[in-house]
Amino acid sequence: MYRDRKGFTLIELLVVIAIIAILAAILFPVFARAREKARMASCSSNLKQIALGFLMYVQDYDERTPPGGNWSGALYWQLRIYPYLKNVQIFTCPSESRGKFAYHGQTLYYGYANHTHRNERIALMQYPAETVMTHDGVHPAVDGRRGIMTRDCGAWYTSGWCANDGVGTIDDFIHNQGDNVAFWDGHVKWVQGRNLWDGVGIRW
Repeated sequence: MYRDRKGFTLIELLVVIAIIAILAAILFPVFARAREKARMASCSSNLKQIALGFLMYVQDYDERTPPGGNWSGALYWQLRIYPYLKNVQIFTCPSESRGKFAYHGQTLYYGYANHTHRNERIALMQYPAETVMTHDGVHPAVDGRRGIMTRDCGAWYTSGWCANDGVGTIDDFIHNQGDNVAFWDGHVKWVQGRNLWDGVGIRW
């Protein structure tokens, strides 16, 4: 006895696969952006805590900002404010875990801003709400994306230490072509990469 069997034809199956592929191509970037937004929010929280650590340090050290560290033995700024934070993990951005050195097995990532404001009396800072304290950005000697530090890479380091021959690109910025920035009044916000390079609305 003949039975009529119903099922998918090859053409129908290929159409369904094509539709699924198109939907995936549309949705995956959306999911990636949503995940990056979550990481950016976590990074902003890290910087807020770091900013509070900086300000507590300033209160304890005669209203002076932390000095910069170096490889010759001076303490890096992260180690100076660590006693106020007691959490080394907040020094690592969720979107970019590379850094130049490690502490307690944790790679340290965020950068300390302009040298002219290190070991300075905070009362002398004229525009604390616009002056960058710390931000996304690893040491310029680290290959790959380095956040804000890329801006000065060519001026500070030579001999091929920097990726892109020391020339930054907009994709060097970690969070959607921008970076999170903490300012000396304690607030944190996302700043578009071009504005960071051009100093629009910020001071270094």
